[in-house]
Amino acid sequence: MGAAGAIEAALTVLTVEHQVAPPIANFSRAEPGTGVLDLVVDTASAQRIGLALSNSRGFGGHNTVLAFQPAGWPAHRIGDSHC
Repeated sequence: MGAAGAIEAALTVLTVEHQVAPPIANFSRAEPGTGVLDLVVDTASAQRIGLALSNSRGFGGHNTVLAFQPAGWPAHRIGDSHC
């Protein structure tokens, strides 16, 4: 369980590097009214990924959020909407 955060971060980096969003695990159907969301289901989807977050939580209140973006992309700032 201790390496789960590192594995998630590594998979997030691969997602950004390859610009492919993995499908949602264990997803069966969308709730009514969520049709406006671009959900990735069944198979991976090529996406333009400019910023990805990896959230990790652990025992004792350890919480970490890492942000990853492709190398060479302009830095994002809080409030930017072009991610």
